[in-house]
Amino acid sequence: MDEFRTFFIVQPTKGKSSVYLDALREMAIDALRRQFCSDPSVCSPIFTATYEEHMPIRALSERIQYMDQADMVVFLPGSKEDDTCRCQRYIAMRFGKVIADYNMIKDEVVLWENKQ
Repeated sequence: MDEFRTFFIVQPTKGKSSVYLDALREMAIDALRRQFCSDPSVCSPIFTATYEEHMPIRALSERIQYMDQADMVVFLPGSKEDDTCRCQRYIAMRFGKVIADYNMIKDEVVLWENKQ
């Protein structure tokens, strides 16, 4: 699966510590490394929860700009309950991005190819 080299990671930040967010992101990158390529490039910015809470539209627009560069969009746990993450999922689906959900329990990535 060498066609996937650049990844955009979507994760909710509200109420989460930076230590937790960094650890979860690293687990996702490790899973991507095992399943897709040995040297994945991650193009998603890391925002603090404070920035996202005080400037949510700006944060979302910046994320969308980075999402455009990705071969695959990966959604981390909690993204289905978060408004900003749901917006990003809609945009990824609407514009034909390949989407993957990260399943922490099984430590595997479940891939959905968006067929529109």
